Amino acid sequence: MHPILWLLLTLPLLHVRFVEGAEWSLKGTVDQDLSYDDNVFMVSKDLKINQSRGSFQYRIIPVLTFQHKTDHSQVHANALYGTQIYTDIEGLDQDIQNYGVGGLYQTQQVDWNFS
Repeated sequence: MHPILWLLLTLPLLHVRFVEGAEWSLKGTVDQDLSYDDNVFMVSKDLKINQSRGSFQYRIIPVLTFQHKTDHSQVHANALYGTQIYTDIEGLDQDIQNYGVGGLYQTQQVDWNFS
């Protein structure tokens, strides 16, 4: 076998790698809220015509969070997708959604963050 080829094949075997312990997590939560708003459209009380309308509103928001941590780094992502329903007023129901990604990398002198 050619000495350079032998060196290229065996060099990766001699490379010592330090293995860090990693922590993986996946967490899910569901937030719920039931409330009553007596003035949904925020109409001023000074108006001569009483146009304020009240309604119960119900929100349900499932949240899924993924996280990966090591000794020097952390990465996380979350997804939120829920709904808000008004019981007495049509047309105001809406979907609530938010997605995010963030991370951290630490060195001895500097902490790098992104989101």
